[in-house]
Amino acid sequence: MAGANVYALLRQQGLEVREDTLATLLANTSYLPAVNNLVTLANEKGRKIQDQGVAVFKTPTKTTIDQVIYNYNKTLNDPKVADSAYFSQMTWFYDSSDVIWFEDQVRYAGALAEFKQGNVAVAMQSINKLALQNPEHEYFSTLGKLAVSLGAWELAIDYFKSSFQNGQLHIAPQLAFAYMEVGQADKAEFLWQQIQTAGDTVNARIASQMIRIIHMKIIDEVLFADASEKLAFIKYKYSEIPIEKLEALALSIDNQNIKALAFLQLFNRYVELGDMPAAARSLVQLGDLNLGEEAIVAEIDAAQCRYAYLTNDADLMSQSSWEP
Repeated sequence: MAGANVYALLRQQGLEVREDTLATLLANTSYLPAVNNLVTLANEKGRKIQDQGVAVFKTPTKTTIDQVIYNYNKTLNDPKVADSAYFSQMTWFYDSSDVIWFEDQVRYAGALAEFKQGNVAVAMQSINKLALQNPEHEYFSTLGKLAVSLGAWELAIDYFKSSFQNGQLHIAPQLAFAYMEVGQADKAEFLWQQIQTAGDTVNARIASQMIRIIHMKIIDEVLFADASEKLAFIKYKYSEIPIEKLEALALSIDNQNIKALAFLQLFNRYVELGDMPAAARSLVQLGDLNLGEEAIVAEIDAAQCRYAYLTNDADLMSQSSWEP
């Protein structure tokens, strides 16, 4: 019990806990409230963990509150546990009990697990139902973010607008970025102007930068800007500036990680244009960079796999498990 309280304190204070430390702590406790706090801490830190617990739904009268909460935490941490049998058990459990106080949360976690397993339509429908029933919660925001991950920007705009209109004003930057992605600079600028005066220092700085980008007309205006502003120019001005000039701008970026993101943008644009030799040139530039962020390396790997399949390169495809 004391350990559970300590782990709760770690979470509340946002203190860092190494992944191996989490694993050791989990291996040495079977007290479910303590396990719950540790798995929740892992979720908040984005850490995958292995623990001895099992996410199951037994007879409602024999399932404790701690077990219900564990099911939720475990589903978020390891979507693979949420198979069809799991969902059948979960549905039966809630249909035959009075544990309605936590039903939405576990259904939400289950829907996210479905999404991560590739069952996109089922997941989006489940979360959309929750959003319609609870418009004041963050479900519309989540749907918008899931749409962004799919590249469905128009759909993301619809969800972000619903979230914003129901009081989640913090979603405004995501909505403004979505407008920029679909070329609706006027709507994006209106939102950025509101964000600029809202009092949040970080978002106000981003808003100022985005407004500058929107008003830039020629590449000379960004030649001496910082790396992040050059990346934003490449990302949002591709329809107005010749892509060869954007490629030269990307070469001038000194930050290796931001340069990688710039060339990934160019790679995607060249693929859209059907210019595979130019896309290959972007991949060569990416291969020459010294990168430290795993997420960016993963994006580069995905781009290389995409190129392999688009060009029917059998050698590259044989080295990949990626599917188009």
